Amino acid sequence: MPPVIKTEDLSKSFGKTEALHHLTFEIQKGEIVGLLGPNGAGKTTTMRLITGYLKPSSGRIWIEGEDMAQAPMAFKGKIGYLPENSPLYNDLTVHASLQFAAAIHLIPKNERKEAIRAVMEKTRIADVAHRLVGHLSRGYRQRVGLAQALIHNPSLLILDEPTMGLDPKQIIEIRELISSLGGTSTVILSSHIMQEVHALCHRLIIIHKGRMVGDETPKGDVKNLEEMFLRLTDS
Repeated sequence: MPPVIKTEDLSKSFGKTEALHHLTFEIQKGEIVGLLGPNGAGKTTTMRLITGYLKPSSGRIWIEGEDMAQAPMAFKGKIGYLPENSPLYNDLTVHASLQFAAAIHLIPKNERKEAIRAVMEKTRIADVAHRLVGHLSRGYRQRVGLAQALIHNPSLLILDEPTMGLDPKQIIEIRELISSLGGTSTVILSSHIMQEVHALCHRLIIIHKGRMVGDETPKGDVKNLEEMFLRLTDS
């Protein structure tokens, strides 16, 4: 079985500035993989390339063994993306938001009711289905964003700083939700919070100044992870 995602010599430049330099990695089905790096390291650029929001300057991306460059729009249906600031409509109910997401992802009309029911159960938002998104707490809003990203049952889920701005209780709830996806969903998680990647991730891809400087398995405690990170990015 091919990896869910594979990149080879992936590079991206903006004018004369090279944001990403020859990034090569593979991620297998069911893995939760953390993208870790200082601000400006290239994490968000990497995610935007994988989601198709940006085109690479060079290099290739495969999703489930198929070259993304051959039909980039078709591959968007295999990816769920939750950016740092969830694109939510405050004047829609949660249920209406998911109906809209189902339509955007071209889920057949006769399958949408079950898709919405299943994703609300998975993200634990059925109790707020008929509330306006604008009236929800930030933690619930993040769950709605996750539900929108998951509704079409993507092969790959990409999360950019998923607990940013949440209070401690909300952070625990979102981490538990992400952890429950491991094994069935493949997740790429970008975060600068060491405790978060240590708690959630099977592997860590560490990026520094646009280059991959480590592909590691978290070992020991958070202090060990911090020391490894500082060692790999100390230049």
